[in-house]
Amino acid sequence: MSLVMYERVGHEDRRPSPFSWRIRYALAHKGVPVEFRHVRFADVETIRALSGQHFVPVVTDGDQVIHDSWNIACYLEDRFPAGTIDVEALHAAGLVPRTSHTVKILAEGELTKKFVVKASAFSGSAKEKIEKAGGTAEVVAD
Repeated sequence: MSLVMYERVGHEDRRPSPFSWRIRYALAHKGVPVEFRHVRFADVETIRALSGQHFVPVVTDGDQVIHDSWNIACYLEDRFPAGTIDVEALHAAGLVPRTSHTVKILAEGELTKKFVVKASAFSGSAKEKIEKAGGTAEVVAD
């Protein structure tokens, strides 16, 4: 089974939904491969036919359809309990341009779970936060 995430796009393919971005971050955090399908703002019927409601994001996993960002986040946590964040996961989530191969992780926010982060460089405080949460910060070659 493969994950597919449906999200609305606006003018110039902008993704304005903060709820969709939350799930993109969660997917990147877990390193889960996903196919993104963009739905134009005016195309409400595509989302409604898929999930019975008109809000995004919507994630499908085989025959299972999950909507509402909280429900999706809980589903991802149950289905993929641990993950690795690397440049490919950040590319797949659309958080880092595919042309960027050198990524430095900076510290912003708090971590409550342990995970492995692989990047070109880390700020001292980012490395400290990752390790404090029980994870590891691995420097990898570009």
